[in-house]
Amino acid sequence: EGTDMLKQDHTGDGILDRAIKLKSVLESFPDPSAIISSTGRILRGNSGWERLASSLTMESAAFMECGKELGGLVKRFTEDKNIEEFNDLLSGRKNSLSLELNLSEISEGKGLSLFVSRITLEDMPIFLAIIKDGTEINNLRSLLKEIIYHDNLTGLGNESYFNLYLSRKILRAMDDGSSLFVLYIEISNIKEIMAMFGKRISNSLVVRTFRRLKENLGGKEFFRVQHDAFAVVLESIDRGVLYLELSSLIVKLEKKIICENLELFPDILVGVCEFPVDGKSVDDIMSNCLGALFRAKRENLKWSFYS
Repeated sequence: EGTDMLKQDHTGDGILDRAIKLKSVLESFPDPSAIISSTGRILRGNSGWERLASSLTMESAAFMECGKELGGLVKRFTEDKNIEEFNDLLSGRKNSLSLELNLSEISEGKGLSLFVSRITLEDMPIFLAIIKDGTEINNLRSLLKEIIYHDNLTGLGNESYFNLYLSRKILRAMDDGSSLFVLYIEISNIKEIMAMFGKRISNSLVVRTFRRLKENLGGKEFFRVQHDAFAVVLESIDRGVLYLELSSLIVKLEKKIICENLELFPDILVGVCEFPVDGKSVDDIMSNCLGALFRAKRENLKWSFYS
């Protein structure tokens, strides 16, 4: 079948003529697209295909040389296992193919994906190939992740990210049969400071407080879970040791901070919850951390365990 179709390609009749008629169809695709025969030869490419080739200047010569025969492109830029899949597609043993093109040899290392579908045109099998540039998609995905999971002011993970992080920690602790503590650290007078001196000063106080946390609990991963609150997970620590560390930590956090000639004193409150004693899910742990914090406020304490 492939030999007959190749002969038709050489004569300019048959499937090549049909491919030419499909030029308008190809141009309707926003991505680089081409029609290939069962020999793997490019019969017709759209303008996007040509632009992609010219943008990969090595560079483009290598792409154009391989691009004349899609099999060459696959062999040059993919893993060996994908060559088998490509041959299965051409022989009819499968109807579609999706793979990543490994363009590390190309100067910009574009992240391209190749999609090929087997279609039948007037009882003849041909293949529609589409190449998608994943660079923009990957950049967008990274940007969305940054927006969804990170706090712009401090650069820390936000509440959503902390929930994922704590979920993983809980699963690991369940497997190990270990325990962990979650500290919910609130700057309880931040709203008052914002009302008196403005958001810029209150933001500065938040950042400076985080720096002190980092200095005094080095090596831990912090999260800003509310405008006025941070969270941190402590593992492999004894309850008695934590008791002593909390007293020392709060004294250090509440030391005077100078912001634009203003003397500010953060008012720190901490609620502590232990897994699995005080809860076995993210929601239970966080709810009980707040419960411990409210108890500290109610009893005029600086910190409190949930139980």
